[in-house]
Amino acid sequence: MYKRQPFACAGLLAAFLLSPGLNLLLLGDETARSLGLNARACRFMTIVCAALLAAAAVSIGGLLSFLGLLAPHMARFLVGNDARWQVPLSALGGAILLLVCDTLARTLFAPYELPVGILLSFLGFLLIAGVAFGIGMVGNVNRWLSDLPDYTDANAYLVSEPTEIVDCNGNKIASFYTQNRKSITKDEVSPYVLQGTVDVEDERFYEHGGIDLWGIARAAVATLGGGHEGASTITQQLVRNTILQEEQFDSTIERKVREAYIAVKMEDMYSKDEILMMYLNTIYYGHGAYGIEAAAETYLSKSAADLTLSEAALLIGLPNSPSQYDPTVNPDLALSRRNKVLDNMLRLGHITQEEHDAAQAEPITLNVTEISGSGVDVYSQPYFVAYVKQLLEQEFSTDVLFKGGLTVKTTIDPTMQQVAENAVRQQLDTLSLDGLDMGMVVVDPKTGYIKCMVGGYDYNADENHVNHATAKRPVGSTFKAFTLATAIQNGMNPNVTLNCNSPLKAKGTTTEVQNYANHIYGN
Repeated sequence: MYKRQPFACAGLLAAFLLSPGLNLLLLGDETARSLGLNARACRFMTIVCAALLAAAAVSIGGLLSFLGLLAPHMARFLVGNDARWQVPLSALGGAILLLVCDTLARTLFAPYELPVGILLSFLGFLLIAGVAFGIGMVGNVNRWLSDLPDYTDANAYLVSEPTEIVDCNGNKIASFYTQNRKSITKDEVSPYVLQGTVDVEDERFYEHGGIDLWGIARAAVATLGGGHEGASTITQQLVRNTILQEEQFDSTIERKVREAYIAVKMEDMYSKDEILMMYLNTIYYGHGAYGIEAAAETYLSKSAADLTLSEAALLIGLPNSPSQYDPTVNPDLALSRRNKVLDNMLRLGHITQEEHDAAQAEPITLNVTEISGSGVDVYSQPYFVAYVKQLLEQEFSTDVLFKGGLTVKTTIDPTMQQVAENAVRQQLDTLSLDGLDMGMVVVDPKTGYIKCMVGGYDYNADENHVNHATAKRPVGSTFKAFTLATAIQNGMNPNVTLNCNSPLKAKGTTTEVQNYANHIYGN
């Protein structure tokens, strides 16, 4: 036994209390994953076990306390996720470490007075526990980084882009999308957006290499003080919203390590300006708008290049909590957030006091452009757009059509289209017959280009949206023009008189034909 039993008890008690404490703070999610429990259950069990074991012999408590520290690492290294072997293997490791502590205490600590001995025992345990923890974490980090997506592939950072349908003049007539987004370049966005985003989201963006250790420390201090401050850099947020999108809501050490690693690698592959624009084209601004251009068009019906300081600050503040700061729902919160953005820009010296005060004095003035939310927005020529969509679906997958960012140039002429629609409506209004509808297609005979298509009187009045221009119906008298043209081409005199009585039998046949309703038109 030790020369001073209190010294031995103190050393073992330190081991008993600190190892589950370290596990609780740093490895809670790992232990939970090893045992198949959720993090809350793991923490609860740790606390309960600590309370129960405190009443037992301190030496036994010190031995068992190592289970919390070593179980996740030992089990995975030796037996994977087989829970049957986790406890005995961890107990064995705990016993070995306890023997090491005992040997060190006997040889080094016994000669000292009680307070010094307790201190050295405490430091010795921390050293051993730190080594065990470090070895375990190295193994975990290697495992976490072993199955990363291919972050060197530029396509991995691409996001869903809408497909646009345009007429012959380049005017947009429809969009197909899963996310309302339009990617732009740096020269297509207001400088206020570029600077303000950095000032609010990551003010040391141009100084760090992907992760900001100073920012992490600052966020930790703010949390301890009862506040809240984000520590993720713009690069980390971009990684989270693109290449690690499926993991973005996992609050685990594993996800954070993977995210930080890729962020550092990404900084080696792209310039700061490229990363910033990728972020601005990716992030969600609420109200169905992804990217700064879609946000500007949605909330203000203008381009991101034309945003004023006040407008830019309003949009910059939204990604922090898009639903909470949505100006269409919570204008007061949106105003407060906008002013916080302006305060940051002033504090960092990127706008003057006069600019700051003038922008804060402006009220929030919105000009909202709503989207359908169906993934298909049609701005004109709905019958033709439906026809084009059917053709595209035969050539492309749904992912390509709705996420691939295609630009589909059509031959539809908006001027001819308007004339054709007016003619159809005028004729139907004149006839005024219930159930009567009409279709029309105008094709350039030299090229085969469809110049206009009218599928009916009103696309939205018919819930089935029947396109009478493409519906398969009998050609009827429409075919007479082609018959007459062929006859003239073959030399028939156009002034010849035809027998239009009904019914008639063709010479040499017994087939009888008749006009519609057997109407007699004479010769």
